[in-house]
Amino acid sequence: MSWNGKRALITGASGALGQAIARRLAQGGATVLLHANSRPESVQALADDIAAAGGSAQCHVFDLRSDEACAQACQKMLADGPVQILVNNAGTNRPKN
Repeated sequence: MSWNGKRALITGASGALGQAIARRLAQGGATVLLHANSRPESVQALADDIAAAGGSAQCHVFDLRSDEACAQACQKMLADGPVQILVNNAGTNRPKN
């Protein structure tokens, strides 16, 4: 499948599933916007790997639980054009005791 010219936002891109999805979209030609709430070094390493393979990736570290942080991040991301693909992958698993 080709995603040439598309911009894809992948939330939770610091986890294994988000990274796999980002790599596949980048291989298909999409510019991937990598979101992480934590572990920015992980998404930067992913962006570097995607770029080394000839793809295009941008890192965006912000807290999805904050309306203000989301608004600021969206303003930055949308400055380069619209996002056509959203992979809503962010989440946590914190079992209660």
